[in-house]
Order: sequence, then structure tokens, then C-alpha cells
Amino acid sequence: MLTETPNSINCFNIMRTIKNVMLAAAWLALAFSSAYAQKMPDSLKNQLKEQAAKLYPNDKHESKMWYTNQYYAWQALQAPSSSSVDADDMKIIKAYAQKQFPMDFVAQSNYITEKTALLETLAPAKEMLGEDAFKRIKDKALKDSDNDFGKAISVINKQAEAKKALKDLSFSDAAKLESLKAEAAKKHGDDYLAQLKEVGAAVGVKTLSDEDRVTVVQAQNSAPVAANKRVESSFERNKRIAKESLDKFLVLTCRNRNAAAGAYISLMDKKSVLVPVDKYEDIAEAELVTNLGKKLDFNRNAIFINKKLPLVLFLIDEYPEGSQEIQIIDEEKWKNLLGKQLILVGRLKETLKTYPLAANSLAENTVNIDSRLPHGVGSGGLYINPEDGSVGGILLSQPIPFKIPEDFTEHSQVSKLIGSMRSSKVAYTMLRLDTVKDNWEKLDMKKLEKQTKDMEQLKLVFADYIDFFNAQTLRSLTQKKYIGRYAKRAFQELNVKRIKQEEHNKRYKSYLNSMRGAIMMELNKIKPEDYYSLYREDVEVYREMFQKMLDSVDNLLKGDFTKFMRQDSTPFLRN
Repeated sequence: MLTETPNSINCFNIMRTIKNVMLAAAWLALAFSSAYAQKMPDSLKNQLKEQAAKLYPNDKHESKMWYTNQYYAWQALQAPSSSSVDADDMKIIKAYAQKQFPMDFVAQSNYITEKTALLETLAPAKEMLGEDAFKRIKDKALKDSDNDFGKAISVINKQAEAKKALKDLSFSDAAKLESLKAEAAKKHGDDYLAQLKEVGAAVGVKTLSDEDRVTVVQAQNSAPVAANKRVESSFERNKRIAKESLDKFLVLTCRNRNAAAGAYISLMDKKSVLVPVDKYEDIAEAELVTNLGKKLDFNRNAIFINKKLPLVLFLIDEYPEGSQEIQIIDEEKWKNLLGKQLILVGRLKETLKTYPLAANSLAENTVNIDSRLPHGVGSGGLYINPEDGSVGGILLSQPIPFKIPEDFTEHSQVSKLIGSMRSSKVAYTMLRLDTVKDNWEKLDMKKLEKQTKDMEQLKLVFADYIDFFNAQTLRSLTQKKYIGRYAKRAFQELNVKRIKQEEHNKRYKSYLNSMRGAIMMELNKIKPEDYYSLYREDVEVYREMFQKMLDSVDNLLKGDFTKFMRQDSTPFLRN
């Protein structure tokens, strides 16, 4: 574990500082669209604050951080789930989490995320068991485990493995084998473990079962395998691949250890670690740690970033003992793997998980897979060929693109945009590693730091301008940092006695023209081509939104702009 090694202490000090950055960003997001945030009851707030004070009586910082994490975890729990898990199952998971972790919303959120992700991986088991039997087995497993989905999932997988093993059994007397299977099915119903044990005993088969797998050992006259040789199950294989991958290939980044992972790779004839990144701190404050807790040294003055994708290379002198660089699956090898199941090895919270996923087809830079990825899996997971350990892809998780309004003067469209921008939903991309060999450039950290500040500034400016379209009153805009001066002047000019309709409209149109000029000025400042790939796509989106804002104001000025007048812009209007 990372916490057990002295080398990791500085890593977690960094993480503590980062939490403050994340907290500030969260407050900004909440202030940006507070009308759309779930409000925690005051009584619950007080209970959490009291609990925080008890937990950290001598550390106000940790007390505040604990409370803040609980607050935002509670908000996340109130939001609609983006998981594909059945609604009834989700209710059971949430109820169990509440029972197991009362007043600990972080633990509840972690439990729900992990269990829903595991449920999303049960498709092969459901296919093997059949929908009706799957439901019966699941319901019984939940009842027997007092609604503990962790135990229930283990039972479901074992039953699916048992059914497959039963199906694959061979015996010299095929008719007798089928008769035994039919009799066992009639006797034991959906309990395929019991069926397998009974049939196996009759034909000289020994069944081994533990928490994670079902293994069959067959006699020489009943199976094509040698006596007493263990047959590796798919679950056992996946577990082995995960362990091997963690030991050989994967590196953790302490910047966000719950999600981020990297891989040893040779690019540009250099030994390096390939890591997906989401923000500046992922690079500036990164520490690389092996699974055994050993910190890897790398040259902070020789970091490379991909020109098109949010990927960085940390150069290292040597791979740690026992580690090795990944062997990349090229396009020619991919042709023989399409339609077959490969294994995604990725991190879910603090646990390494495996997910069997079939590769359907290849796109220019990505692999199209056959099923939806589990919610909560972080960037950096490796898509591995179980036959030889070669790696075909690396998983990127990015926020789902939001729909940009065609007309910013339409309040409903703007409201949807605000809601989408504060959503935490992500989209997953399986990036083909054979396409990232080129297009690398050396990273200038000072330039990236400036771009980070510019990006934060752009978000704040955008928040003011979206309020121009979304606010109900002019007065509410007068205190805005970036557009307040325009609103203040308009408010003063419009709120005068005995102003005629014609003059009023003229002054309001002048205000709209001023805002149009301000929007155009901001639009001209935005140059996506000047940014690194870490931010370029986001900057392009902001540029498009400012362009739509400009178009919306232009259309407004050409038509009936009076429909855009705010409630407090016409108090003294007379004919």
C-alpha cells in the first residue's frame, strides 16, 4: 500500500494541498450556478460540523476538509445516477450503503460507485445464466447476504462459472452425462454449484470453489485435460492478469491515486511513463509510485506532452526491478483480435479491477468496444491481450461534451447549459496506443502554468457573460467584475423618470451594442491554437460559445430586442 512506505509521505502532502485547490474550484462551480445545486438541510450541516470537530479537535484545516468532502459527497448522492444499473438494484445499494455507513457520505458514495461498477460487469454472467435465472440467483444472493451486493456479485459469478463448467464437462458415456445433468438440474434448480458437484462426483470430477472462482479437475477418462491439472477460469485469469499488470506495467500518480495510472513505455527511443492528465497540477505536482511504494525519479525539466491528446511522458533512467515496458499491439495484429475479448485493467477508487471487453472495430485513433464501461473507472487503464500480455489501448475518461445553445437569449437553453457544465458525467475513450508514437513536444512548464491561469480567467469571464443572458434583473449584473460597468451605466440611464418609449428603446439598444462589442473583444482574445492539448479542446468550446453569444446578440438587434428587456429596466416608462 502507498501509505506504508516513507517514499509516499511527500506524495500525500501534495495531495492535501491539491484538495484545497479542488475545494476552491468546487466553491466557484457552486457559486456559478447555485440555483441548480441541492441544498443540504441545516440540521444535517450542523451534525456534520459537530462530527468534524470531534474527529479533528486540534486541526481546523482537516476538520473543514472532512466537512467539505462530506458536503459535496452528499450533493453527489442527491444527483440522478448516470449508471446503467437497474433502478431497483440502485435503491438496494444505496440503502445498504446508508445502513453500513451512517453519516459518512464519502464512504457511501465510494461504496455505491464500486458496487454499481461491479454490477455493470455482470453482462457475461447474465448471458451465461439467462435473464430469468440471473434475476432469481441475484435475488436469492441478496436475501442471503442481507442485501450486500459485494457478496451477491461473488455468488452470481460463481454460479455462472459453475454453469459454464457444467456445460463444458465431457465423459466417455455422453448419454449418461446428459441424464445426470438433467437429474441434477431438476433436483437443484438454479444452484449450478450443487449441480456441478453432483454430476462431477458421478463422473469422476472434482470441483474446487473459493471466493473468486470455480475450478474443475477432471479424471483422464472424462476430460481432454490431464488428471489433477487445474483449469484456469476466466475470473482466475483476469485476476492473474491484473496482478501481473500492476507489478510489471502500471505506475500510480499520487496526484490522484484513486484514478490515475500510467504505463512503462518506450517512445522516441526513451524509457518513460505514459500518463493521461486532466489539469496542470497533474503534471506540476506529480509523483510516480510503483505498486510496492517505491518513488520513481524523473526529469521535471524534460517532460513531453502529446500535441493532440492530453497525454504526457515522464522520462526515467531505468525501469524498476521486476517491471517492463508494454508491447504495443500494432494495426496488423489488431486484425486478428477484432471480435475477441481483451481485458481492461483499470483502477476503481483504490482497487485494481479487470473488465472483459470485446474489441469490435478500429477507428482512426480509438478502439470501439462492445459494451459500456463501468462508471467510476479512471484514466490510465490498459487494454490487454490475455494471450501474450501485449497492450492495445489506454483508457481516457473525459467530461461528456455539453450541448451549446443555438440561441443564448432563450432562457431554457442557457439553463440546460449551466446544468450540463456542472455535471460530473464522463465519457470513456479507448485510445489506440499504436497511434501515439508521434506528435510529441517538450513541455514548457512556465507556459503551461500561464495557460492554466488564462483558462481559469476564461471560466470566470464566461460566467459573467452567461449571467448577462440568464439574469432576471439589470441590477444583479451591476456588481459583476467583467460586465458590471456596462450594466451599471444602462441601469442608471434606463431608471429615470418620464423617459419616453423611443428614448428608452434607444438607450437599451445602446446597452446591447456595448455588450456585443464586449463579447467580440473576448472572442478575439481566445486562440485555441496557442494552447497545449491539455486545454485546447476546452478553449475551442469556449470560443464556440462566445461566437454563439455574439450571433445571438446580432439576431436580437436585428429583430425585436425589447423581448430581452429585464424586469427592472422599465419602471418609469410612459407613452
